[in-house]
Amino acid sequence: MRTYITDGMSRCVIYVTLLCVFAAALPVMCGTLTDKKIALDPGHGGYQPGAVGWDGAGYPNEEHFNLDVGLMLRTQLWNAGATVVMTRTSDTYVSLTARVNYINSENPDIFISIHCNSYHDSSAHGTETFWHTYGTTDDQRLAGCVQSRLVEKLGTTDRGVKQAAFTVLTVKTSIPAVLAEMLFISNQQEFNLINSAVGKDKCVDAFRLAVFDFFGSTPTLPPTVETRDATNVSETAANINGRIVDDGGANIDERRFSWGTTSSCSDGWTANVSVSGNYFSYYLTGLNSNTTYYFQTWAHNSAGWGSGSSKTFNTLSPCSACTPSGPNPSSGSTNVSVNHNLLWSCSGGNGWDSFDVHFGTSSSPPLVRSNYTSTSYNLGTLNYNTTYYWKIVAKKSGCDSVTGSVWHFRTESQPCSACTPGSPNPSSGSTNVSVNHNLLW
Repeated sequence: MRTYITDGMSRCVIYVTLLCVFAAALPVMCGTLTDKKIALDPGHGGYQPGAVGWDGAGYPNEEHFNLDVGLMLRTQLWNAGATVVMTRTSDTYVSLTARVNYINSENPDIFISIHCNSYHDSSAHGTETFWHTYGTTDDQRLAGCVQSRLVEKLGTTDRGVKQAAFTVLTVKTSIPAVLAEMLFISNQQEFNLINSAVGKDKCVDAFRLAVFDFFGSTPTLPPTVETRDATNVSETAANINGRIVDDGGANIDERRFSWGTTSSCSDGWTANVSVSGNYFSYYLTGLNSNTTYYFQTWAHNSAGWGSGSSKTFNTLSPCSACTPSGPNPSSGSTNVSVNHNLLWSCSGGNGWDSFDVHFGTSSSPPLVRSNYTSTSYNLGTLNYNTTYYWKIVAKKSGCDSVTGSVWHFRTESQPCSACTPGSPNPSSGSTNVSVNHNLLW
């Protein structure tokens, strides 16, 4: 590890190596650096671990962060069409002189050495970028690009662009060269940042954008997408929705969602959603009821994947209407009046909004009234001596309907009696009737 004195602090310098753990989340610039050669120098390595992290001498230390960031940055710059060379690509020791000689032999368009800072006072924090004490205006301009982007992406304190006579910066003056100190790994907060996938992603993004800034190029970026609220959520399904905010300067060729029951949205990955507009959705089925689900929107173009923030929705609890019961006439009853109304009750579940009434002489009675809102139904006058079947379907908005049992009853027989005697002769109450008069009626 090489130290120097700046602002009263002993500082540990690390040469740039960046690794992005989650490549899909990083913008991939495409096709704008095809004539450029870029040299990356991940500081330290091998038996020289560099600065010790806030958590102590064990893994990870400065050399690991440098190499992680550098390897992913190499991939991103390759994807942008650049030629990339590196002073090391594994955990090996390379001397400062060997690094300078290698860079000079490769004659790149720019050279970036990436490091992390350290200090005995753990409150020290921030980002700074160096160019050589006797460097050129191109060195200074590259340092400004790198410093600006690192501070922007990491949200760290801007300690400024500075000059120092670091050996690794003594490359040919025709090669703009800088040494960047991303942050202080002796500081707990900044160590935790660089020790996370998100922190490494931010470092890679900053260096990549700085390269484009220096060459005055406009990078093609992955799409900017928005995750929108879920709609039509039911007990077992939901529409998950997204929107393309910006296509990144290239055609969108895939639109997908990741989803799951944890914030990582790692349970599933939907099929490509083929739509022509900026808004797209996917109908997610087979879900568990009364469960919180997370989902995230993704879109892809030639520069890579863009993702929106994750959102949540809760599937509905199991829901059903009440169960029809208490038939009147009761099932199996006989001698029922031909003018009897159908009566029933409905209990349990989540109640009811309406009923479907099925009635007829078949054991599978047909529907005779839909969306009926009473528990009494007037059938009019029925046929005598006939068996009727009926059932009730209870319905509740947003819930499963419930079909009651098929009930049956038989109507009364048609009334039958003899005629009524009348017109008596002699009439009732008559007097002075002949003793020989017959009875007539």
